[in-house]
Amino acid sequence: MTSTYYVDIIVPAPPRSVDVFPPTPPSTIDVIAPPATTIDLTTPPPPSTIDVQATTGLPGSPGPAGPTGPQGPPGPAGSGSAYFFFSQPTAASTWTIVHNLGFYPNVSVADSTNREIVPGDITYTNATTVTLTFNPAVAGSAYLS
Repeated sequence: MTSTYYVDIIVPAPPRSVDVFPPTPPSTIDVIAPPATTIDLTTPPPPSTIDVQATTGLPGSPGPAGPTGPQGPPGPAGSGSAYFFFSQPTAASTWTIVHNLGFYPNVSVADSTNREIVPGDITYTNATTVTLTFNPAVAGSAYLS
C-alpha cells in the first residue's frame, strides 16, 4: 500500500528564501510565497520525485503606522544670526561697507526717513566688503544679513 502525503508551506514576506527538508518524501508540496522568493527543496535519501506547486499570493493592504521612533542626535551648531548694521549719516552717492561677515550678504537699505530704498548698484568687492551706489546721493542705513 502506498501512502500519499501533502505538505503546505506558507512563506512570510521576509525572509525571501526558504529551505524545505521534509522528513518523509511527500507526494505534493504546496508553497505559497511572496514574489521573488527562493525555494530550495532537499528530499531525504534515497532521492525521490516530488510534485512542487508554487503560487504567489497578492500583497495585502498596508498595516497601521508604527510607533514614533526616538529623537535623533542634535545637529551641528549653526553659524548664529550673522548680521551687520551700517549707518551713513551724511548724504553720499557711494557707500563702501566693510562688514567682515565672511560671506556675500543680503542688503536692505533705508533712507534717513526710514523708508526702504533700492541702491542703483550693489557691488561685492569680496566676502567682507560691499559697495552701494545711489543717484542722487542719500543718507540712511543698511542692514546686511
